Amino acid sequence: MDRDRKSTGLKELQGRIWEEGHARGDLVGEVFPDVPVALWRWHADHRLVGIFSSGSTRVQRLLFRHSSAGDLIPYLTAYFDTMTGPKAEPSCSGRRGKPT
Repeated sequence: MDRDRKSTGLKELQGRIWEEGHARGDLVGEVFPDVPVALWRWHADHRLVGIFSSGSTRVQRLLFRHSSAGDLIPYLTAYFDTMTGPKAEPSCSGRRGKPT
C-alpha cells in the first residue's frame, strides 16, 4: 500500500477490511460538500453517473453508501475499477461499468 500499487488483489483485500470498518460504523466515506449537491442535480436531470477509481467497486460502493452526506448509492449508475484498465488509458473511457 505504501507504494500505491494498483493491484486488483490488494484492492480486493482492502475492500474486505473497509467493509468490516463501515459495518461497525468506524469508517465514513468523506465527500466534499458539493458532491451530494451535484449528484442530486444530475439525478434530477436524468443523467447517468459512474465512478472511475483505482479502488475496487466494493470500496467505491462502501464509500458512497456510508458517506459523510449519507447514502449516495441511489444517484450512481456504474462503477469502474482496476478490472476496466488504467484511468489514463483512452480505450477504458468507452467501456461500460458494473451497473448498480
